[in-house]
Amino acid sequence: FNKRATWCKIAGAEGRVETVEGPERTAPGEPSERAAKRRRRDTMKGRIVLGELTTHNINQVKLLNRSIFPVSYTEKFYKNVLASGELARLAYFEDVIVGAVCCRIDVDPDTKEKHLYIMTLGCLAPYRRHGIGSVMLKHVLQVAEKQKDLVSVRLHVQINNDDAINFYKKHGFDVKETKKDYYQKIEPTDAHVLVKPLKAEGAEGGAK
Repeated sequence: FNKRATWCKIAGAEGRVETVEGPERTAPGEPSERAAKRRRRDTMKGRIVLGELTTHNINQVKLLNRSIFPVSYTEKFYKNVLASGELARLAYFEDVIVGAVCCRIDVDPDTKEKHLYIMTLGCLAPYRRHGIGSVMLKHVLQVAEKQKDLVSVRLHVQINNDDAINFYKKHGFDVKETKKDYYQKIEPTDAHVLVKPLKAEGAEGGAK
């Protein structure tokens, strides 16, 4: 793919996704409705590309986050995101920004273990359920697996956000604990901590 011009714009929250329907290809015994959903999902994945965050598109990321998340992020947050390299990516659908993921590396002050923390991962509502979130999360997990000193990938999710919780569970995350009053300006204030281990328990000991 060629580099995208800096004029690439964020999709509107009310935007629609139009898919190009190909020839009918239904697997033997597969219901036609399920086959149609599969074709739409496969078509969408072919149009999804991840790109870098730069000073030229950071303002569009701010607009995106304001459209998706109920919390606000500071200028320091975006400054750190710009310096995070492959830990931050934009999701493009046909050269339109429709999602973003931003991560950082945390170090546990007690155990000194390192964890990849997902600060934000979101997609505009009209573009959800088409595999865009999975593409972004797959990138995050690939980055994490390349760094051998990382123990896990983790994030906080509002306790009533069932869609997000189910999404992460589908990708191997489990609820490890619940933080009371984690959020200050939104209700409910509690958050689940979801964790996906990167090392099998006891793996460091190895087989004897």
